[in-house]
Amino acid sequence: FRNWGGASPPAMSASHEEDAEARITELLPGGMFEFIVFDYVKGWWSHRNDPNVLLLHYADLKRDLKGSVRKIAKFLDIDLSSKQLNAVTERCGIDHMRRNKHKFRYSLPLNDNGDRLWDRENGFIIHNIVNTGDLGRGQQSFTEDQKERWREAEESIFGSVSPELLRWAREGGPLPP
Repeated sequence: FRNWGGASPPAMSASHEEDAEARITELLPGGMFEFIVFDYVKGWWSHRNDPNVLLLHYADLKRDLKGSVRKIAKFLDIDLSSKQLNAVTERCGIDHMRRNKHKFRYSLPLNDNGDRLWDRENGFIIHNIVNTGDLGRGQQSFTEDQKERWREAEESIFGSVSPELLRWAREGGPLPP
């Protein structure tokens, strides 16, 4: 993609610290990937209660996967039997993903542990996207200064829209009317 004039996947260096700084700079306001988080979430926020939009947060899926599957099925007007609900929930769970790692290969530019393959032609490591499934694990890749810059950007961008958006973007939970 980069050879076609695009910017993704991002170029990697030999330094995890340099790559972490590059990725956070690219994602923060003014960066080339700002739209992936800030513009995207802010853009959908005004549609959160539209009848054809279902806004989901990873934290909510982690808190109640079965309830989230039920919510998605209801949104799609799909009636799931108890057996089907359990099967879908199991397939969406971390244990299923771990048992089927080969189906979840993905380029993760800041993941320097776990199963990996080096793509020398394109200059990035292909990792298994399945790790712990824990919330907030990605923060371990960043310094305190980088995390503070992220928090400031959240407060500036999301907080300027509404305190509810800022809270939801950080924690998930019920959507306000």
